[in-house]
Amino acid sequence: MKANTFTSEAIVLWRKKRKYYSIYAFLTKAEGIILCSVPHKRKANYKEGAYLQPLSRLYLTAAPNGEFYDIIQLDGISIRNYESLDTISYATFSGELVSALFEKGKLDRGVYATMSRFLSITQKGSIRYGSIVLGWHMLSIAGFVPQGDHCEDSEVMRNLCDEIYETCQYVVNRELQEAIQGILRYNWVPTNALRLSAQQWTQVEILLRTMLKHHLGYTLHSIEFLETMI
Repeated sequence: MKANTFTSEAIVLWRKKRKYYSIYAFLTKAEGIILCSVPHKRKANYKEGAYLQPLSRLYLTAAPNGEFYDIIQLDGISIRNYESLDTISYATFSGELVSALFEKGKLDRGVYATMSRFLSITQKGSIRYGSIVLGWHMLSIAGFVPQGDHCEDSEVMRNLCDEIYETCQYVVNRELQEAIQGILRYNWVPTNALRLSAQQWTQVEILLRTMLKHHLGYTLHSIEFLETMI
């Protein structure tokens, strides 16, 4: 076995297809985010290659090889079935935002735990709404917005709204502020449904995209694609 080989639970974040190979981003429980290069011919030989799609869960055995990792073995845990272009687009967005916000190879168990809760709750729920909540929670873990337990403090929320206006030129009205507070306090328990209006969901989604662009310095490819679907 290759040196520094490890085995870990992992979540597929995204795939980028090249001419002769594909690059996969995985969020692993043991090593954080890693990138694997997989030749197309090799993928065809994987017994459980069907699990190599966004938001599938698996056990991954991998070893470093230059800037990428080689997949030694994979064993599927759960697979996502996408019934529409809309659902796979939001799945891709979910994976891409996590990969963009956090450094490769840096372990943060909070990121993996949040992603796992997101996967569980969106098995039967809306992946669009779930991805919006996930985005806000990941902004919180990354330190760009307050943690949920701090949102009860009116001064904290006022400072956040002022910062959003100063950096993104976006006015946060009372209705939007209440939606942000509810999302950041959400504990991923299915019985504790978020009761937001359709307008609130739209507002927090637009603001999430705006804030991601500001903090990353570019627009995610998945967001560009989602915006063509409007």
